[in-house]
Amino acid sequence: MIRLVQKLEILGGLATGVFAIAVTALVTCPRFAGDILGNGIYIGLAFVIAVGACLHGLRLKRAGFVVLVASAVLLVSISIGMALAGGLFLFCGARDGTLILTPSAVAIVTMAFSIAVRRLSARPQSDAA
Repeated sequence: MIRLVQKLEILGGLATGVFAIAVTALVTCPRFAGDILGNGIYIGLAFVIAVGACLHGLRLKRAGFVVLVASAVLLVSISIGMALAGGLFLFCGARDGTLILTPSAVAIVTMAFSIAVRRLSARPQSDAA
């Protein structure tokens, strides 16, 4: 069971990075597409999530878990801030707004898998086959 959850954690982390690049390439909203520094932070956080997921999923490193959770919380809070206070759907529309929030949704799922891996790896393994 733990191997499956580890694989899902790694896939979720990698999907976060891939979705961030795809969203940056696909979104045509002038507020989002013209912000080079913001896009760099957006992609950077997604890749830090991917690295943390790989470190934690493959080697069960505590540092990978901390990096994953910290980056995911930051990415999700920035995205929620853009959606609620920044007028994301008002300025970018429903399609682009939903695309911009997609990596955050995947980051939340990746955090859930990461927490599940931590709990399953802390549980004593039974020797019964």
